[in-house]
Amino acid sequence: FPYSHPQGRLRERVKELHCLYRVLELTSDKETDAEQICAQVIDLLLGAFLYETRTVVRIRLGDRDLRSANWKTPDIALEEPINCQLEEIGSLVIGYVDHRGAEPEFLPEEQDLVAAVAANLGKMAEDRLLLERVRQAERSRASAELTGVFAHDFNNLLTVIMGSAEGLLDDLHEGDPAREQLQLIGDAADRGSAIIAQLLSHIRSKPLPPQTVETRTMLHDMGRILATAVGKTITLELQVAPDVWPVCVDRTQLENALLNLAINARDAMPSGGRLCISAMNVRTDRDRNENGDPTIAADCIRIEVSDTGSGMTDEIASRAFEPFFSAKPRGTGLGLSGVAGFVHQSGGSIDLSSEPGHGTTFLMTLPRAQPA
Repeated sequence: FPYSHPQGRLRERVKELHCLYRVLELTSDKETDAEQICAQVIDLLLGAFLYETRTVVRIRLGDRDLRSANWKTPDIALEEPINCQLEEIGSLVIGYVDHRGAEPEFLPEEQDLVAAVAANLGKMAEDRLLLERVRQAERSRASAELTGVFAHDFNNLLTVIMGSAEGLLDDLHEGDPAREQLQLIGDAADRGSAIIAQLLSHIRSKPLPPQTVETRTMLHDMGRILATAVGKTITLELQVAPDVWPVCVDRTQLENALLNLAINARDAMPSGGRLCISAMNVRTDRDRNENGDPTIAADCIRIEVSDTGSGMTDEIASRAFEPFFSAKPRGTGLGLSGVAGFVHQSGGSIDLSSEPGHGTTFLMTLPRAQPA
């Protein structure tokens, strides 16, 4: 049936919808190489337009430039930008070759299809960028934790060496030639211990340059990263007060703290659950005198991270922020201690409440950024 016939128009709509459905399936695949997906999208688009035998397709995505096997410069074409995080990273071009002037150019539905496919290619690129960022954050976190574990264990060995050297020195009389060698061993172990202490201090207490961070924008930007980190079985909810103040912290460290808390929540919900992150303004007595009584009230932002996971016993919760303490079989005990270190260095406070079987809630209170 020709396109002017109802059956012909129905045929075209079915082709377009089938193409869009398959494109949605392909671009949701986070494991297959992006170039391979683009090649399959090109094949789908070749069969989705009215003049199939004269259709040509080209996809530019970053440094990739893929074209249909029959590509040549089209007589008429539709072109849509491919955007990732509000930046143009490529384009989708679909055109006709050997076009006859009496023929219609592109159907309205075909124009909509091109726009939808370009949008999905952009979303695919954005999802992969966010996924790589999550993986990089987890690799960095694992590297820091592994370094901390090695440093901690090596420091224990140095302690044994220093203790043994001191014990042997006590057993030797003055003037014994072995005393000098033992003294060198003890001094070297002392220097090694100081280096390890500096390394651990760098891991847990790196100086943080504070900056003004728009809380609402930061949490919105982190939303998809956190959703990717926790996985599809966990529902992520963001509840941010519309008038929430900006905070005065190091943005990267705050994002890493939220990612750490989200990953901990994920581990506590292996069968799925709900993770809620909220932010609101509070006025708190942050500065206290020597008796612990409040002296100055301060404007702060409270960020709450709450999950419906397995929860903690009182004993585990009381030690949750201790360096190298972990209730996980393969945990290193540096994740939550790092979060607490960041919060305290930023002039804030962190607390948690938890109950076995009823989830865990972390409360971070951070200082408000003062208006310029």
